[in-house]
Parts: sequence; structure tokens; C-alpha cells
Amino acid sequence: MRAGRGRSKRPLDRTQGHRHARPKVRELVQGDFFDFSGMEGQLTGLDACFFCLGVSSAGMTEQDYRRVTYDITLGAAEVLARLNPKMTFIYVSGMGTDSSEHGRTMWARVKGETENALLRLPFQAYMFRPGVIVPRHGIRSKTRLYRILYQVLGRCCRYCAHCFRSP
Repeated sequence: MRAGRGRSKRPLDRTQGHRHARPKVRELVQGDFFDFSGMEGQLTGLDACFFCLGVSSAGMTEQDYRRVTYDITLGAAEVLARLNPKMTFIYVSGMGTDSSEHGRTMWARVKGETENALLRLPFQAYMFRPGVIVPRHGIRSKTRLYRILYQVLGRCCRYCAHCFRSP
């Protein structure tokens, strides 16, 4: 198995919960997520990609949300599919995604279009649809409502886990 690679706009802050570097993971810093041509040599020979870039749609227009959710994802996926047609591509989507592409909810419709486009590419694609992603290790959501929900739900989950713990 080849070493996996992470891609970022800036180097990871190792003080925010990243305990140690892993020998099979190499960090690549990419300044422009709309142009991967300068790093194609570093993207060959890969077995898998776990693609988890995303933003909250709260307060975004459909055009802006599509630019991040669809355009960046497909830009990366098309390059990876061309260079690694036998790779596995795992896309972190979201529970409630609308694969019909005709629903009322903007974010679900755009996520559905993104998933469908990924499934048409030559690699093996899987969609991961978590119901919630909770930030950990001191990382905070930029969306105020999410921060409040995380605090309330976190307390409830800890309480329930304590109550239902096996003897």
C-alpha cells in the first residue's frame, strides 16, 4: 500500500489535537484548490483518497456553496481519477443528501449532484454520510448555532453514556 497524502491550504497546526505524524501520511500544502496542475506529480500512485473538505451552507448563496462543495471536490477528483483510475475515493457528504438533485434544500441538492458526479468517474467511489461531525481537541466551529448545539448535545451524550454504561 502506498503512503496516503493529506492536502491543505496551510500546514496543520500540530498543537490542535494532531498527536503525532504518521509514517504513511504525507502532508501537501496547496494554495489554490481550483488548480492542481502544479502538484500532479505528487498525486500519482495512490490507492485511496478520503475527501473531507467542506463548509456549512449557513449564510451562503447556492453559487458560493456550489463553488466549494462541487467545484473543488470534482476538480480534485477528476485529477485523481485520471492519474489513479483504480483508486478508491471516499467522499464525506452528509445525512439528508438528495441524490435526486431536485429537492428543496440547497445544500442537500448540491451534495447530491456532487455524489452523482463522483460516481460517474472511473475510480471506485463511496459516499460517507455522517449525521453530525463534532469538533474535538479544542477546534471550534465558526457557526455560532453549531457551537451551542455541540455544547448542549455533548452534555446530553455524556450523561446518556454514563447512564447506559454496562456494569
